[in-house]
Amino acid sequence: MRIFKAAAVLFLISIAGVTNAATISSINGTVSFSGIMTLNASMLNATSITFSEVYTSNATEDLSEMYLASTSDFPFHDASKALTEFNGFSWNPDDVAGKTIWSYNNDTLKFTATEITQYDQRSGYLFVAISGTISSIDPKYQSTAGTFTLTTQGDSLEATFSAGSSSVPLPAASWLFGSALLGLAGLARTRRKQ
Repeated sequence: MRIFKAAAVLFLISIAGVTNAATISSINGTVSFSGIMTLNASMLNATSITFSEVYTSNATEDLSEMYLASTSDFPFHDASKALTEFNGFSWNPDDVAGKTIWSYNNDTLKFTATEITQYDQRSGYLFVAISGTISSIDPKYQSTAGTFTLTTQGDSLEATFSAGSSSVPLPAASWLFGSALLGLAGLARTRRKQ
């Protein structure tokens, strides 16, 4: 009878574990930025860039809440959809590594650069690709690798950020295995008492 009760408890624990399996998701989506960029010198001699009047013109998936977000200097700025940071950077790898390039609503979402992966600078044209990590204060999201690409012609800024991969569910088998171990430990303890 005791073995039957232990098996029933083990079964109920296993069912509860499967139904409560947690899912931690990567942050998926793209965001398009537009605005004004300023180089510290002429296009061919520039070594750094700054930005102003930046706004998002498109945002998808987990980043969709960023649609129509802007920096505080944008003429039609909505404080509830704030790009709280949109930082310039230099081409120096030491300046970029670990730097927050942009953040949304006081770090609700934040992109931190790792390195410049591509760079092309010509007369009237600049292309920069930066790899890094997007993070969120929402515990259902894990930090996710992403890429920020910037293309300029003249003084206009066109930039895109993209990130994503699939959800990572905690396997139900791990919950079943853990509850089975607890059940076996309970059985062993019961037998020792007899």
